[in-house]
Amino acid sequence: MLDMLNILNIQDSNFADVLTLDEAFKSCIDANCTTSIYGAYAFVTKGGFDVMFSDVSQKKQIKNINLVIGMDGITNTACIEHLKKADSQLFDIKAYIPTTNAAIFHPKFCILANEDHSRGWLIIGSGNLTVRGIRKNQEAYTAIELFSSDLTDVIQTWDNWLGVTHQNLKRLDDDIVTTKAEKNSNMFRGSVKAKGSRKRAKERNKEIGKEAKKKDSQSIHENIYLDERKDFDGWSFNADSEVLIAEIPKASNRWNQANFNKATYLDYFAGSLKTSKKQVILRHVDPVSGWLDGIEHRPCVAVKSKNFRVELSAAAGLEYPKEGSPIAVFINVGKRTFIYSLFMPENDYYSTLKEWVNANWVNKGKRTDRKCRLTFPVHAHRKLLEPTKLFQYFEDEDLVSYDLFSIKSS
Repeated sequence: MLDMLNILNIQDSNFADVLTLDEAFKSCIDANCTTSIYGAYAFVTKGGFDVMFSDVSQKKQIKNINLVIGMDGITNTACIEHLKKADSQLFDIKAYIPTTNAAIFHPKFCILANEDHSRGWLIIGSGNLTVRGIRKNQEAYTAIELFSSDLTDVIQTWDNWLGVTHQNLKRLDDDIVTTKAEKNSNMFRGSVKAKGSRKRAKERNKEIGKEAKKKDSQSIHENIYLDERKDFDGWSFNADSEVLIAEIPKASNRWNQANFNKATYLDYFAGSLKTSKKQVILRHVDPVSGWLDGIEHRPCVAVKSKNFRVELSAAAGLEYPKEGSPIAVFINVGKRTFIYSLFMPENDYYSTLKEWVNANWVNKGKRTDRKCRLTFPVHAHRKLLEPTKLFQYFEDEDLVSYDLFSIKSS
């Protein structure tokens, strides 16, 4: 059993040392040289799938990943289209369609097995394959190590279930899956009371131009508003979310490996000095377009020096400015999970951020060249964040998240 895993693991921000569901999943994969993965999850989102599988699928040891996903809520069109693009040589993904409206598909577990099925794991708990379920919600799970006969029994149960429920399992391109996904998209749109967000969406629609005006209002709403929000699962923040304003030092030619002091690394990023099993997840929000870039998986690596590195993809390939230091704005959206924007001196909003840094950063160290490292809750300096593209992910009182209790099988 891995040192970081207990029989009962409660995923809660108040537990400093608990592994998130994806961290436990990946640790177990490495612990027994997993080659096969089998899993069933009731609700799936594009972001949740990527957090769990985007880097796992790059491991050469993994030969096959078999997933069964539910379509009774949350799993929408954007998610299904994303899953269709998964490597078909590696992934075998089927949608479960119940034969009755009296029950929904609700399991949340995965089975890991090595090549000869002599060792594996059963990870089962409350978290769905969503960013909220994996990194943000208060969830619980257990990871049970299995050997030989027990693992064989578990895999046999899986195979038996697939056999007796084959009529419920549909390909992702099946018409009934497409219809279910569309209904889930519409349900999400109908359940979100986003007055402020819809007002902003309406204003953006006015700027679309004559070409967009040719589309009907429902199409515009779905293509513009829904597409912009489809990746908001777990990436939104609120007034109490913690912000880090950090000037990025040059340090070396690879300045994209941003150096942070020990306190910032441990207290803000919730890194570890003891294990590399914990993983920081980042997503960059382009400061100009507002585009949400791909997921960045960053293992927590302890180093002998006093500097602790967090690699920033947004800085890769960029020359360090001759004047001024790049400024990164991080916002904590979940356990070791952050969205951020990197502002270079040529960015329009850089001067405003720099003025704020100059007015608020007090260098307490002996060295005068120490860079700004300031943390605060969003509400403390909300006006500073509002003009940035990061603020489109602010979840205010008008935005209500998924009401799972209202979800019914359709």
